[in-house]
Amino acid sequence: MGRFAGAVNIITTEEDGLPSGLIATAVCSLSFDPPSVLVCINKSASSHDTILRRGIFA
Repeated sequence: MGRFAGAVNIITTEEDGLPSGLIATAVCSLSFDPPSVLVCINKSASSHDTILRRGIFA
């Protein structure tokens, strides 16, 4: 599966002026109105806790 071509998405947020982010491959469109996406993030990812605390990402 390592050679399987697929989309990658950069997920970012910030906390106290410090950027945090990761590259995600498990992302899908959830709805158009309101615009929503679903992102699957491993709990061991370094940005997981920051994204969870902030509640927002780009």
